[in-house]
Amino acid sequence: QSRIFSPALKVEQTSYSALKKQTSQADLENTFRFGYGKTTIKLGAGLFISDNYNSIAGTLFLSQKLSHDLSVSSSFSESPYQYTLASVNTPLNQTMFINSIDFNKKDKWLGKASYLVQSFADNNSINTAFIWFLMPLINKNKVLFQAGLSTSYATASFNTFTATGSPDFLALQYPLYTQLPG
Repeated sequence: QSRIFSPALKVEQTSYSALKKQTSQADLENTFRFGYGKTTIKLGAGLFISDNYNSIAGTLFLSQKLSHDLSVSSSFSESPYQYTLASVNTPLNQTMFINSIDFNKKDKWLGKASYLVQSFADNNSINTAFIWFLMPLINKNKVLFQAGLSTSYATASFNTFTATGSPDFLALQYPLYTQLPG
């Protein structure tokens, strides 16, 4: 791998058994490193294919190491939203911005604080902030056991959820841990 040519090909296939559908995505990325690895830029483009539609995906990632233990990063991506069964059937793209601060003391403390914004074509956006950290409990003889804490908060501009029935009816109709339509 060189500092300016470090390509990667990622291929992903997802099956949705409830819908009897599959989606595929192939992404080609290249990572550029500058300043003895302190600055990283990753560019990526890809193609998303499903039974209903095709879409182009893209990513831009920037990272800057501020010190031996601390770095900041920002990323922008455009990709299909595939986190609900309804979004698998209906074309829905998301634009995502993420800003992060990372702390890494190697075999000691690890942590991350991030703020992300997911935007959609209907002018809705989801804003999420989270923070987590890990600390070593056991670090002897090549055995590392860590524990940590995390918290997050998310909110949307407006709620687009539409129930397909009353909660009582859905609870009776579907067994526990079943994916619900809608």
